[in-house]
Amino acid sequence: MSTTNRLLFTVLALVPVVGSGCSRDPGQTKQRYLESGQHYFDSGKYEEASIQFRKAIQVDQRFGDAYFRLGQSYIKLQRWQEAFSAMGEAVELDPSKTDAHLRLGELYLQGHDFSKSEQEAMTVLDREAENAEAFELLAASYVGLGRQKEARNAFAKVSQLRPQDVPVLLNLALLEVGVRDIDAAEQDFRRATEIDPRYAPAYIDFANFYRLKQNLPRAEAVLRTGTLHNPNDSSLVLALADVLYAQRRTDAAEEVLGSLRTRNHQSDVALSIGDLFFVRNRMDAALGEYYRALQISPRDVDAKRRLVKWYLADDQARNAEWWNDQILRDNPKDLDANIARGRILMAEQQVNSATELLRAQVNEAHDSPEAHCYLGIALWQRGDLNAAKGELQEAIKLNPDMFPALEALSQVYMSLGEHALAVEFATRAVQHYPENVPVKLLLGTAYLKKGDTGKAREQFLEALQIAPHDPRTHLNLALAYLTEHRSAEAERELNAVLEQDPHSSDAVGQLADLWIEEGQSSKALVRTEQYAKENDTDPNAHLILGSVYTSREDYPHAEQALTRAIQLNPKLSTAYLKLGQLYEKQNRRDAAIRCYEDALKLLPEFVALYALLGNLQLADGHLAEAQSYYERALAIDPDFALAASNLAWTLVKRGKDLDRAVQLAQKARQLMPQLDSIADTLAWVEYEKGEYRFALPLLQEAIQKSPANSVYHYHLGMVLIATGEKQKAREELRSALRLKLPIDDADSANEVLARIQ
Repeated sequence: MSTTNRLLFTVLALVPVVGSGCSRDPGQTKQRYLESGQHYFDSGKYEEASIQFRKAIQVDQRFGDAYFRLGQSYIKLQRWQEAFSAMGEAVELDPSKTDAHLRLGELYLQGHDFSKSEQEAMTVLDREAENAEAFELLAASYVGLGRQKEARNAFAKVSQLRPQDVPVLLNLALLEVGVRDIDAAEQDFRRATEIDPRYAPAYIDFANFYRLKQNLPRAEAVLRTGTLHNPNDSSLVLALADVLYAQRRTDAAEEVLGSLRTRNHQSDVALSIGDLFFVRNRMDAALGEYYRALQISPRDVDAKRRLVKWYLADDQARNAEWWNDQILRDNPKDLDANIARGRILMAEQQVNSATELLRAQVNEAHDSPEAHCYLGIALWQRGDLNAAKGELQEAIKLNPDMFPALEALSQVYMSLGEHALAVEFATRAVQHYPENVPVKLLLGTAYLKKGDTGKAREQFLEALQIAPHDPRTHLNLALAYLTEHRSAEAERELNAVLEQDPHSSDAVGQLADLWIEEGQSSKALVRTEQYAKENDTDPNAHLILGSVYTSREDYPHAEQALTRAIQLNPKLSTAYLKLGQLYEKQNRRDAAIRCYEDALKLLPEFVALYALLGNLQLADGHLAEAQSYYERALAIDPDFALAASNLAWTLVKRGKDLDRAVQLAQKARQLMPQLDSIADTLAWVEYEKGEYRFALPLLQEAIQKSPANSVYHYHLGMVLIATGEKQKAREELRSALRLKLPIDDADSANEVLARIQ
């Protein structure tokens, strides 16, 4: 054998040995990564597990099981988009893998894509007709789609397949309540407590069922049975105390809570007791429990959060900020604390800063109902009602029971004049919190705005029964009586407010308005002067007194009182507005403008105020300044019809950009077609552009609505001159002069009449 052949033979002989040393079987490698990843997963190390599963996929891009387990890891890590992608790959690679379809369906469910979650459930059921988990996913999808009866049937099937599964039975019972099968619901609630007497949520749901039926004694009996079987479960004790409070058995409720305090010294129990007091508006008791929780566990972040919430509810923004800063110092990215920071900024009237901060939280946590809710409230405070509505709707989609969102959305709908929807969301709030006084007052106010005074009064009276010594209940009941023109009852309730809260400026203000309307302004003056004297440091007292002086046309004293209110509270925007109105009455337009400018510093998003300032500048012939105010109003709210119309008018007066003036006037007309002033503006813009055929019907419409408006007749006369109808033009111009046309227009009308005689 030659040397060359021997070398070649030697190399060939080494090849298998070298190959086995540098490269393993890919099948074994990917399996080893899979097993390693599963070991990490079972140990709760989900990040490490995901790394191993990804390595398995690098070895085999079509390894469906690795994608599935990677998706499970991402679900545990709450990395939803990556979980969705991985589960989608698992399903595509192995369509027969039912677990992957179920997990993918759950991800669709979490993303509120209920049609696709339904589709995944049906895919599994096509393969496994008795798969209980698929029926459970299907039932949840039907709930999301609002198909209650089908959801109930699906849960019934799950219960049939898993007859000892108490949570499933409870879901079935809740759906039976939803479809008004009350007897079946009662039977299933009872069966749930019998199957597992140590499952506390079953008793709580059963008791809530009886509360919904307004059968408080039965609810109490269920909860007492639950506490016998679960003596150490604080949730049952708290629910029992709440039912006792609802029955006005305060001593019994206090006894139950006292026993719980004695037995259980955990901070979370103190917080839960505080929450119970907070919901029932027993604010001092709630605060005591929150501080007790902090004494038990000084580093308890939840206790600090509750203190922030309490101080915000009590309008103590500085104290709320102090506690919130404690949380942010330890964790600057804490979502709840940053949302609370936004609320604090709102309380400090820094609405723009609050909006920016809360929008950042929404961008960071799209699935946070709290972030959407308080961003919605900030937008509402800015006056951006439609954007506020969108955020609040998203909050309720994420958490249908969220009271601040339900409350704020109801109020936004009231502001939008959509009173039926306001009632709907307030009603939902009452269903969730039937014993909550603010909720009752909210629903009553919604009914009042809708014009259903009887139902409003019912809610206020129910609130009064729950909290007979709460001044707010008497105040709202007084407002209902005022709407019904029942002066004596209204006065009685307002006096009841003042008996419980002698410093209630709201009650004094309403009494003053009532007496002024009845022609008893002297009585109103005596009462408000006395109140202002007794509460000399209260800016609202002087604000009310200034209003009473204004109604009596005692302008010097009114100015003195309103100025005093501003001295006491330079941020009291209402005082600037009332003082500005006072100056307008005295024809002191420069002083009025200064007041309104001061108000704008406090209310920079108040579009109506920009329009008002524009009108004052327009009246003084300051066209450039007027245009600036209207432009600023439209920059905030492009759909503010009055600002658009007045800006169009100003552009015409300045002889500038008539094309834009037409666009503005046309948009204003679309937004508020019922206003004759806007019809007149559009007509005059068309006249200035020489489009007389468009101007004529608009002016005829405006005059039909307001036949005594001299300017409308003048404008119609000028249009008729332009179209050659001199006789009709003379009639309209003479009518305009008889109706006291403004001087400049009168001079123009007389000049035209002299020319066409």
